[in-house]
Amino acid sequence: MRILIAAATLLCAAAFAGSADAQTRFPLHCRAGGDMTINVLGQASGGGTELSILFRRSTRTTGLAPGECSWHDRVVNSREPSSFRIIFNARISTDFRPRSGRRAGDMAELYVQEGRDLEIARRFYEVLKSGGSFEVQAYNTGRAPMNAISFREVPAR
Repeated sequence: MRILIAAATLLCAAAFAGSADAQTRFPLHCRAGGDMTINVLGQASGGGTELSILFRRSTRTTGLAPGECSWHDRVVNSREPSSFRIIFNARISTDFRPRSGRRAGDMAELYVQEGRDLEIARRFYEVLKSGGSFEVQAYNTGRAPMNAISFREVPAR
């Protein structure tokens, strides 16, 4: 009997450990712009930069307005975070100096200087800046923000 209980305990522990490590990710489709907020957070180790993106939950899965995100098969519900974080292995900084000319209204500019994810981080920023559409693979950690990986630019849905 003790052997059976010990075996059941080990089996349950292995099952729970595996589910914590292997999060299921789903495509989150977003349209940049509107009142979408981007926070730039440097990492103390690893040389990466975390971007935290706050978005509005769309009321539909297609025809997203600027600043909205939706899952492919359903809307983001009220129990799910309306933000995600994505980490790029790149050094990203922000410049708040006043602008002149046609960019006078810009509050800040992001600069991607170096790192393994240099090009993809630059493309991510350009898509955000232009109000384009993008998709990330995201999963809910149980608290805000969701975790996201695999950014890619996509056509508007």
